[in-house]
Amino acid sequence: MKLIKRFFHLLILPLLCLIPLITPAQSITPTAKKSAQTLEKNQDNQQSIKITSDKFWANNIQGIAIYTGNVLADQGRRHLTGAKLTLYRNPQGQINKIIAEGEPAQLRYQPKDKLMTAQARTITVYPQKHMIHLDGKAQLTQAGDLFSAPQIFYNTQTQVLTTPESKQGRSHMVIEPKQVTTLAHHKAKP
Repeated sequence: MKLIKRFFHLLILPLLCLIPLITPAQSITPTAKKSAQTLEKNQDNQQSIKITSDKFWANNIQGIAIYTGNVLADQGRRHLTGAKLTLYRNPQGQINKIIAEGEPAQLRYQPKDKLMTAQARTITVYPQKHMIHLDGKAQLTQAGDLFSAPQIFYNTQTQVLTTPESKQGRSHMVIEPKQVTTLAHHKAKP
């Protein structure tokens, strides 16, 4: 039991705290925007991580933890699910890769009012690189816009989304029109 607690504290607690998933901030200046993004990330990073699965295996020397069977991982506004989740740590103890597998694995995050959802057969998160790789029937939705492709790469820091050319299929996008507010809409009628 002590060994399981030790693995939990060493391998699991930092699981999602290092996943700086999408944190868009609406601010006037770049400095204020950066401060708001950091604050949003830190609010989630300071929260407890809750992981449940049917089965768990870990090797502290190799820095690998594997959760299998209906895996649910939550931290603040972040939610990751899959049939299997593999967590990799570097020699310094930092999480450098998280792989969620499923039919599909799913990722959900809501930094403010813009819910972001993603799903794919495999979701690989590189927290230190601020990258998410969706592979196999990949789909990402945010602010009503839908992106689907065999693979999607998403940089959570710059919010740049790319889909490489693939023999498995083409990339598809559905971009919703944004509401434009004009002064004429706000004028009082006599």
